[in-house]
Amino acid sequence: MNKYLLPPGFRDLLPDAAEQEYFCTTSLIENFYKHGYRLVATPLVEFEESLFEGAGKALEPRTLKLIDPQSQKTLGIRADITTQVSRLISSRLSKAKLPLKLCYTGDIIRSYALNTRGQRQLKQAGVEFVDKKPNPAADAEIAILAIESLAKLGLKNLTIDLNTPNLIEKLGVKINDETKKLIEKRDISNLPPVIAELIKASGSAEKSFTALKKAKLPKTALEQIEYCRQVYEKIKKSNLTVNVTTDFVENRGFEYHEIFSFSIFARDIRDELGRGGRYEINKTSATGFTIYINAFAEHVKIKLPAKKK
Repeated sequence: MNKYLLPPGFRDLLPDAAEQEYFCTTSLIENFYKHGYRLVATPLVEFEESLFEGAGKALEPRTLKLIDPQSQKTLGIRADITTQVSRLISSRLSKAKLPLKLCYTGDIIRSYALNTRGQRQLKQAGVEFVDKKPNPAADAEIAILAIESLAKLGLKNLTIDLNTPNLIEKLGVKINDETKKLIEKRDISNLPPVIAELIKASGSAEKSFTALKKAKLPKTALEQIEYCRQVYEKIKKSNLTVNVTTDFVENRGFEYHEIFSFSIFARDIRDELGRGGRYEINKTSATGFTIYINAFAEHVKIKLPAKKK
């Protein structure tokens, strides 16, 4: 066995790759800061009691654990930074004036790979916008900032896919494991008509919301779709060069999100560039996004300081 072999999903970064990652990270954080988001930092490990509290519970299957030799307690190596920032907001920043705008960057480690490259150590950068209650304008601000920040790096042919993560729970139909599998396959012929209608409507955002104008859905479901439409209208008015699509039944990876979520893709890059959405923090409501720098860093042309002669 090669004694220098790394565990599956981990790799060294040589100068070119390391410099690209550093340039992308710096560019993102600088742009977040220009829009009023203050930088915070959280530890790589936490006690599992705090790491898996609230929204963090959904991330437990992805989290590597170890025993701390000092406290003899179980620690978790963070699999996402968003839930750590949520913990920070609930504790040390609980009395901060709202709205609260924060940004972050750092490495995460996962127990298994979730991208096509098989990577388990990822570099994240993201923002969180905390206020008293949900607001389409705040969700639109977050989505626009994510698109703008990626475009500033020179990434082109961007698509943002708008989602309503818990919408199917409001349709008045029974959702079991078999139904979930059919939804993942988008098997409209074997799904309840109300779910099939949402799948058929998904696609181009403009056409999607037009198609659902006369949909016979429960009031709470229609309100959530209207919330998503308002976010879309604000994104459209931003005049950013981006393709906007919808998927009203997509929920994978949005376990702790509610009302609204989104993913961002680029035509020539296989993995998603980032994702975000709205979630609850105690008695407040937060919206934010995470960008996965590893997904696109190699596609970015970097501008490093000139070397000394």
